[in-house]
Amino acid sequence: MPDLLDINHLRARGLQPGEEELPDISPPIVIPDDSKDRLMNQLIDPSDIDESSVMQLAEMGFPLEACRKAVYFTGNMGAEVAFNWIIVHMEEPDFAEPLTMPGYGGAASAGASVFGATGLDNQPPEETVSIITSMGFHRNQAIQALRATNSNLERALDWIFSHPEFEEDSNFVTEMENNANANIISEAKPEGPRVKDGSGMYELFAFISHMGTSTMSGHYVCHIKKEGRWVIYNDHRVCASERPPKDLGYMYFYRRIPS
Repeated sequence: MPDLLDINHLRARGLQPGEEELPDISPPIVIPDDSKDRLMNQLIDPSDIDESSVMQLAEMGFPLEACRKAVYFTGNMGAEVAFNWIIVHMEEPDFAEPLTMPGYGGAASAGASVFGATGLDNQPPEETVSIITSMGFHRNQAIQALRATNSNLERALDWIFSHPEFEEDSNFVTEMENNANANIISEAKPEGPRVKDGSGMYELFAFISHMGTSTMSGHYVCHIKKEGRWVIYNDHRVCASERPPKDLGYMYFYRRIPS
């Protein structure tokens, strides 16, 4: 890998003469033969809803309650069938409302709280918070993003990436917890550009290499360029590297050279 990497030739320049955009072709929608009226005669107990299918759909960014209803009304037939139900019913006004079915005496509503439906205190679903924190984000960051996007997982992740200046400010989080409408707070900070344009020149400043016979054994070390000199980091041992093995790297790190 080169010390200097020039990727200016990869810069997008929009539609060029002689080029044409590919047609926007949507995949065929398979409408499940599930009409709610038919399923009313084959209802499953709301407590038996397949949670794994619900979470698979929630990770796609759909409201958690809509995912529960999709799995419920398709009879626990899996996330793929439930996804088709969502596509068909997502324009309905009660799409994201909690699942309530007659004949179960409020069991479905109770299940909604178990699965983390947003309550009156604007507390995001714990399951959705866990999904975001499992990606490496802080809990307060996840809560703020979910409250700012009405607990929509996909929009919350987009909100996090578009607010890189966010810091865990306990006072700010407390203020949000006392605010019933988190969207007002999210709109108070206008979004700027998510990616700043700049030079296409990058410099190598670190690389990780593996020492061993295979990835199943051995050891990883890191070389970092500090003040113009390469330094090797091997656990607690840190020393200058006169001949860094840049041709044996496992992962390389570049940073943009300011224009």
